[in-house]
Amino acid sequence: MDQTSLLWLFVSSLLFCTTNQEAQRQLIAARPGDNVTLPCEVSNYFTISAVEWIRSDLQRCVYLKSYWYPVTADQDPSYVNRVQLKDDGMRNGELSLILKNVNKNDEGTYECRYVEWRGGRRKRALTDGELISIVFLKVEAEPEPVRDSLLRIIRHVVKFGTFFIATVLMVFSFQRKPRAPSAGRRPAVSVTTPPSPEDDGVTTEHHF
Repeated sequence: MDQTSLLWLFVSSLLFCTTNQEAQRQLIAARPGDNVTLPCEVSNYFTISAVEWIRSDLQRCVYLKSYWYPVTADQDPSYVNRVQLKDDGMRNGELSLILKNVNKNDEGTYECRYVEWRGGRRKRALTDGELISIVFLKVEAEPEPVRDSLLRIIRHVVKFGTFFIATVLMVFSFQRKPRAPSAGRRPAVSVTTPPSPEDDGVTTEHHF
């Protein structure tokens, strides 16, 4: 096949833009640094000559492979050297894409399309321009480092521990404070009188 035909196939494969309600839809959750597989399989196929992965919010494609050769001319720079097909030979309808070292900026909606040949003429996936797979990639927040978590816990312990100790000391101090006598009651008075000869040295204490 000459270069003109190859160029035409390359350009036409970039023009897939319609959706299909019957397309496979999946939600994939990942954390920063993970390697994830975006699933895409074709059950009814002949010979696949091209596959394209795009993200709905990007102008350039995520991945494009035509005639068993990756095409990087229109690939978004953020995906260079980070994406590859699960099966480079596109055998058995396996068109899943492996995305390496996921980051928060990778979050979005991914779409998978392919081009097949039937009897020497090109035919797009299912009907003209329909999607094969739609994958929603959700990148969760990066987990907090263990060191920061421990420091936060220690700060809370110190804060509430200080408050608890201060409360205990306040209650203890209040309980130890002597109570004033009641207003309507006089304190007892103790008087010691000298002994009389009859008391034979016995001390008598009187309370009033």
